[in-house]
Amino acid sequence: MTPAPGLQEAVLSLGRGQLVLGDEEGSLYFVSRQLDVSSFHAYELCVTHLYQLKQHNILVTVGEDEPGLNPLIKVWNLNKVEKGNPLCSRIARAIPGNTPTKVTCLTVHENLNHMAVGFQNGSIVLFKGDVTKERHSKQRVIHEGPHPITGLAFKSQSHSSVLFVSTEHAVMSFTVHTKSKDVTMCVLDSHGCRLRCCTDSTLESQFVIGRRDAVYFYQTDERGPCLAFEGEKLQLHWYRGYLIVVGRENKPLPRAGAGSSGHAMTQMYTVTLYDIKNKFIAFSAAVPEVVDVICEWGSPYILTVDGKLYQLREKDTQTKLETLFKKNLYVVAISLAQSQHYDQDGVVDIYRQYGDHLYSQSPVTDCDTVTGVFCFLDASRIHNLTAYLEALHKAQLATEDHTTLLLNCCTKLKDVKKLDDFIMTKDREVDFDVETAIRVCRSAGYYRHAVFLAEKHHQHDWYLKIQLDDVKDYGQALTYISKLDFDEAEMYMKKYGKMLMNEQPEKTTDLLKTLCTDYRPSDSKWHMDWCEGLHV
Repeated sequence: MTPAPGLQEAVLSLGRGQLVLGDEEGSLYFVSRQLDVSSFHAYELCVTHLYQLKQHNILVTVGEDEPGLNPLIKVWNLNKVEKGNPLCSRIARAIPGNTPTKVTCLTVHENLNHMAVGFQNGSIVLFKGDVTKERHSKQRVIHEGPHPITGLAFKSQSHSSVLFVSTEHAVMSFTVHTKSKDVTMCVLDSHGCRLRCCTDSTLESQFVIGRRDAVYFYQTDERGPCLAFEGEKLQLHWYRGYLIVVGRENKPLPRAGAGSSGHAMTQMYTVTLYDIKNKFIAFSAAVPEVVDVICEWGSPYILTVDGKLYQLREKDTQTKLETLFKKNLYVVAISLAQSQHYDQDGVVDIYRQYGDHLYSQSPVTDCDTVTGVFCFLDASRIHNLTAYLEALHKAQLATEDHTTLLLNCCTKLKDVKKLDDFIMTKDREVDFDVETAIRVCRSAGYYRHAVFLAEKHHQHDWYLKIQLDDVKDYGQALTYISKLDFDEAEMYMKKYGKMLMNEQPEKTTDLLKTLCTDYRPSDSKWHMDWCEGLHV
């Protein structure tokens, strides 16, 4: 067997049930699930980048065959063999323009029609067409900038592909249209990340980057949520619903065999798995000198510089729940059970345990505690629970949790009349948290009620999200935007204009023309009432 490469100089990729490593001597190594290793010599000098596609048995590499800065892209068809080695179906020079520069990152779309290469000088070269064959592919520079490219990732849309790009000073997206040569750039943020500190997630096709202060999520046209995970971040990876963050520990440890002097020190890293949906830390441990985290063969594996491979085995859901019960983390347990599609009886049983716990901590003494609510969570007494919660709201003693629970009761009972009585309050002030009610109605599919509340209480963001994402009533959304004052109408047209133009081109064009000329809200009375409400 060929000796394994030095791990500090190795580059890794994965997919198709195997691990691929490339070393500084130009060799490629293939490791199977049984840890059998095969290899061949791919470059004369070194391998610098690898990308293994998941839906095709295609491997794309970047390396050097001759001294000097002359990176070469090679595309390997692993299903075919030529002279005992995988077939190299394409060789292309990785140079943006006429000036050679180092390659910093590489990505390939799973449709095999797009490939992007990022460079040290801030350039990005896009290959469009069949990336496995040179004669069916064209390349061009789509970006030139002052900062090195630190991350690339493709995401698919209906009639286009989106290329996410990061540098240390910016995050951008490039929309690559399928049937035209147009490439549209959108700057998502004026802060970026270092190499290896970004990844693509399966949550709403988001791009994730890590900086010292937090982790940031990006959609194709805007920045999404931000999660405050402090500390230096060295690597980001995504495994199913988990975000894996590799950080640096402050205290190094003496390296094994260093003797009593302890001069040789091992740098300790921290590997943390965050359950993003349920918002808790699933795993965290200190590991010596992490080379990479490999998410393959149904588990995450941690590869360290001393050649050890640690497997992280995920516990079954029931074991996780029992651990949470022992720590009295019932809210997290409920969220976890729902995300794992537990049946209704199972979720109700967790609620019951939560109620027992709350009751044991503090018996019901007044209406201001949520404890009493959980005592009625038996499905046969849901009507009692609903009456109890209605009384809390009428007495103006309800919290956001009470409102959420009451609306859930109404939706589970499918009691539309009670929901109408509670929400459709045209002639009196509401006695509940409006945003909570909108969120619950929307999640339960009662869009009419959610839209009513959003419109009545001028929750513009919620109204447009529901109309565009759930109801798909683009015309009504345009009508609503036309009622807003200029600044807000402009903002929402910037945010949703692309979608509206695709769905309602004529009406959208008319509104854009009005905004660019002599714009006035179409419903002046509604606008005046709303403005007066702002000054109250």
